[in-house]
Amino acid sequence: MALYGSTSAVKAMLRADVGSTFNADADTRLTALQKAVSAYIEGETGRTFGTGATSETIVVRTPGNRTILLLPKAIRTVTSVTVAPEWDGSAWTGGQALTSADYVREQVTRTGEALALRREDYGWWPTVVVVTGTWADTDADANVPDDITYVANYLMAERFKLEQASPAGQIGPDGSVIPVRNSLKDPLVAARLDYWRVETPVIV
Repeated sequence: MALYGSTSAVKAMLRADVGSTFNADADTRLTALQKAVSAYIEGETGRTFGTGATSETIVVRTPGNRTILLLPKAIRTVTSVTVAPEWDGSAWTGGQALTSADYVREQVTRTGEALALRREDYGWWPTVVVVTGTWADTDADANVPDDITYVANYLMAERFKLEQASPAGQIGPDGSVIPVRNSLKDPLVAARLDYWRVETPVIV
């Protein structure tokens, strides 16, 4: 799991509410919150960010005799496609390696990954296909998107304030208390997490 956001940025966001200094206990809680929020973001989106592109080989089983190959998860770049390999008891070996002219990416998502591959050589997909490439559940580069960083900082700050709230779920000095918001239902948070969520193909 990667860590998103910055505890120092969260401190700057909270300073107006909890004072200009943070004790060791607050630092420990913010560090724990960063881990929890980062795990939440990865769980909701189904992907990691800022870890760089990682190649992975996946065996895709199909009904056979189809021109469209539905992938188990979206793929960003395709390195190789091998059809009809044989199982030797420990690994898939042999088979026919297709060229990039033999297939095209299909059902491309809003973030640029493909949910399927279509044969362009008038062939059919066999029952076993081995696909190697970079997939949507890993990042394309070592940069964490700015909106993911913002969401992480916002969720950390709001959760920290929630832990400071009264039993009635309010924060602030007497006479000017305000209710604590449910940051997980914030429309901005939901929209950005939904944008980055890994999509899977749907059979209709």
